[in-house]
Amino acid sequence: MASRKEERLSAILIKAGLVDELQMRSAMAKLGKFGGRLPKVLADSGFADEDDITVAIGKATGFTVTHLGTVLKYGDAMSNVDVKFCDEHAVFPVSLKDRVMTLAMVDPSELDVVDAVKVRCGTRVQPLLASETEIRNAVMRNYRGQ
Repeated sequence: MASRKEERLSAILIKAGLVDELQMRSAMAKLGKFGGRLPKVLADSGFADEDDITVAIGKATGFTVTHLGTVLKYGDAMSNVDVKFCDEHAVFPVSLKDRVMTLAMVDPSELDVVDAVKVRCGTRVQPLLASETEIRNAVMRNYRGQ
């Protein structure tokens, strides 16, 4: 059974014309069987481009979309959010400036994750939307040197 969040994402992506009902049902079935996040499942299934999905979600939700391909290591931000936390929650600390942590997230509506970063860092958190692939690549490049 799809969660309320997945149903909302489904409606956003169908309305945006990125996927059709049949593709969405197939992706939801895979999601139910194997887990994961809907945008990544859709992209991995070849139904839609992950960047296009991210942009559509950003437009519908009002979250700012960021691209992490050119983000350089920002030591202060990275020292406050460890790699394990990044992996578990699909986040990447973009910057820490004026006591505001800018955090790229697959799902910026996950307030428990935002709150956890606030507590860890003792700062406010500015969430940005990014694709799961971009976040995973940024973590591998900046934390693991790959």
